[in-house]
Amino acid sequence: MHIGNYLKSVMESQRYSVTDIAKMVNKTETAVRKDFAKSELHMSVLNAFGKALNFNVYEVLAQNWEGQTVSEPTYQYQKPPSKVIEVPKQQSDSISITFQVDPSKKEKLIELLTT
Repeated sequence: MHIGNYLKSVMESQRYSVTDIAKMVNKTETAVRKDFAKSELHMSVLNAFGKALNFNVYEVLAQNWEGQTVSEPTYQYQKPPSKVIEVPKQQSDSISITFQVDPSKKEKLIELLTT
């Protein structure tokens, strides 16, 4: 199995661009394209792509090693919803904030906050 081609196909199936993946793995687009052209990649690179594409790349490599047909990767995390869900804003007249303040400056802070 050509791991670079496989990673590229997973990227495309998730509808990511090379630009998207490059940002996620902190590489240039050219470096990502070069990685996709390689049949072997260092573990740190595999980890980065696996994390960015949300799957365990080692499961895929194990399937290949054992001579099994490589299946669609199992995604580790649920994908975020494609539609943004609006949460109604709650109206309130008060807020709560906790501060850790030097005791000698406590009175001055209270004065600033209440004026």
